[in-house]
Amino acid sequence: MMTKKCNFFLKKLIFSLFTAFCVSGAFCATENWVLAAEKFKFTQNNIEPAILAVSTTLPSLILEQMAENLVRADRAQAVMDRELYDLRTKKLSLFLQLSKEIKTRDAILLNDYSKFRLKSKIKTQEKKISDIKKQIDDNLELEKKVREKYFPQIQEDLERERLIEEGAVVDNDKDENSLLELLKDFIPGKDSEDLVLRNVTFYQNDISKLYEGGADGDYKSYNFEKGCVSSKISGLLTGVITVYGSYISVSVTLYSYPGAKVIGTAMEVGDIDDLKMLSIGLARLLTPKIADSMPIEMEFEIEPPEVADNITITVDDVVYKNFQEVLISQSGVHRLMFSSPGYSEISTSYSFAGNRRFHIKAKMTKTDNGKTNLLFLKNRKGDVFANGVFSGTLNDENNTAQISIDGKHVLGHFISVDGQAADFYIQKKYMQEDAYLSINVKPFDRSKYIEKRRRWMYTSYSVLIVSLIPTFYCYGNSFATSKSYNINANNNLSGYSISLSDAQNWQTASNVCIGISCACGAWFVYELVRYLQSANTVLPAKAKPLSDRKLTKIRTKKQKRLEALYTNNNKVESDIVSENKGVQQKIEVENNE
Repeated sequence: MMTKKCNFFLKKLIFSLFTAFCVSGAFCATENWVLAAEKFKFTQNNIEPAILAVSTTLPSLILEQMAENLVRADRAQAVMDRELYDLRTKKLSLFLQLSKEIKTRDAILLNDYSKFRLKSKIKTQEKKISDIKKQIDDNLELEKKVREKYFPQIQEDLERERLIEEGAVVDNDKDENSLLELLKDFIPGKDSEDLVLRNVTFYQNDISKLYEGGADGDYKSYNFEKGCVSSKISGLLTGVITVYGSYISVSVTLYSYPGAKVIGTAMEVGDIDDLKMLSIGLARLLTPKIADSMPIEMEFEIEPPEVADNITITVDDVVYKNFQEVLISQSGVHRLMFSSPGYSEISTSYSFAGNRRFHIKAKMTKTDNGKTNLLFLKNRKGDVFANGVFSGTLNDENNTAQISIDGKHVLGHFISVDGQAADFYIQKKYMQEDAYLSINVKPFDRSKYIEKRRRWMYTSYSVLIVSLIPTFYCYGNSFATSKSYNINANNNLSGYSISLSDAQNWQTASNVCIGISCACGAWFVYELVRYLQSANTVLPAKAKPLSDRKLTKIRTKKQKRLEALYTNNNKVESDIVSENKGVQQKIEVENNE
């Protein structure tokens, strides 16, 4: 118990140190890892033009099959290659500067300078040369330190890869009870050795764009590497195609830049008419190499527990019928699907990266095979559809539709006999066997209604704006005449022609115009509210549960309506029969005559 408390306070202390020193977190996002592909090559000559198109189509198809939201965990080798490339580029630049300065120094001797000036210029040039040489020496020393720094980590990665090839799952978790491990990443000035995750993107953000670097087969040359780096390409897919009749063999190699190292190869054989399946197979083989992924453990927890005996778990396209609490797979984006008889199927996609173990909790919802009764409050005539499935017809005698329960939300559609439509929505929690739900749908042309309300709203707005013109005019004149009259009256001035009646007339006109503008403003607000309400009519009507009391009331009302309907129908039928008998009697009388 004391150990747990100590660990808790120790972690609190470490977090405080973390905040004080502003140290970065374990995983940090950097620039994207750009993946590109070039046109594949054929091993044979004299290839038909139709087959030649495969060399440009297949690379784009492979990129298309790469999982979205793919991330790459940079290892020590990749990080070292990037740092060494930057140092080498800087070193070459320094060497060119050194060559230039030496030539400049030699050219000084050919000029006709005085002895003192010649000595001064040579001294200045020698200082520049000395500074450049020092930078080159520092560069070489730094390159040596970089190699020494990453060498142990590279060896660890190689050992980890060896263990993975043997089927082991490598765990990078640290010992939480170790003070040294806890403080390791929070010491100021210490480089973090954690993984750096980089988002994988495509060259020019377009899978159809192929890189044309003119490699001529020499992908490890400095010039080709320089071209890839300048194009911001971190990974390049190259391929060789061999054609045998209607079958092709494709060998794909994945290069990493800078460093020009082969980080993955894949080979697939397939039908030339089914490039889609061929690209899917190659993409699955290359995706773990692109992500530099390590095996992960997926630990499953199924609720309720009794479902675990009959559950089927599908990871991508691999089906596991016998429930396993722990599955081993490659890190990256995976699609999981859970299915069991009598329960709703659930699925999700997730990027499994950053950890070695993942706990996945799947809560299965029981599928009820019964039906829910959906009662329409107003008499409607038409067809009812629920999630695209026909659920019944409404008429004068029936205003209830039965909807099958599948454990999901229901988005329904009602189409009246005159072609008008309306949508409705039922929440999953209300979908219970033999339950009664009420709904009030209004089938009508919503677009026409919204357009009508929009026109009325704009009309009221236009009237309001127009009414403001005389209002401002009359109010201004009223204010001016009233002020002028008051000034004249207070100062006994008779030179102005503003009378009391003029001021009162303008004030009356101003009040009338203000009243009209207020009425127009109220009309505009009213029409605006109606327009907003009409816009909300496109939302589906929501079903609500019915209480037993209200259900009884609705049934009683429906019974009375049906009795009245039957009475009217019987009366109409009796009237028709009476008319027919009268006609028959008249015909008989005429025949007797």
